[in-house]
Amino acid sequence: MTKIIGIYGIINQESKKAYIGQSIDVMNRLRSHKRHLKKGQHHCVYLQRAWNKHGFEQFTFKLLLVCAKEHLTLYEGLIFKAFDLYNSKLEAGTGNYVRKIGLKHSEEAKQKIRNSSKGRSKPMSKETAKKISVAVRKARKVKPVILSNGAGTNLKFESMKDVSEHLGVSLQSVWNTLNGRQRHLKGWKAEFI
Repeated sequence: MTKIIGIYGIINQESKKAYIGQSIDVMNRLRSHKRHLKKGQHHCVYLQRAWNKHGFEQFTFKLLLVCAKEHLTLYEGLIFKAFDLYNSKLEAGTGNYVRKIGLKHSEEAKQKIRNSSKGRSKPMSKETAKKISVAVRKARKVKPVILSNGAGTNLKFESMKDVSEHLGVSLQSVWNTLNGRQRHLKGWKAEFI
């Protein structure tokens, strides 16, 4: 199937409000939006709320314009002006609806950014970072874990994440072993300390 490059819309037939987007594979992108809306997990909160309130029957998913890849942003900006949007400014881009994707700052602009950032934050010392780490772990109630291999070797880790990274296994596998759903992790038994 040929990919369609263009601008699409998800339009509320009742209010005529729309979510507008651009894609180099419009049909796949529309399927993705529909899947996320049905699951209640769409990134655009306003669109998701309208979907939940009005139901899928009120929405149409349309290809609005086919264009060359290099013209996507231009046409998307023009189409934005024709609709009352669910898209927030953050999703749509800047106030004039020009996206900053791939924008290259001039050396002068880079220097201005550097100068404006000076003095705002100082590098954190290792001691401060460690204190913050300990406080966050306590707040999250992270428990230390011990691994034993049955041959008398025991390894102590500060968290499940550390075990996961050390053994190269998923956090879910570590959790399953700690809760008795799985016998061992690559020959190691795990338990909370």
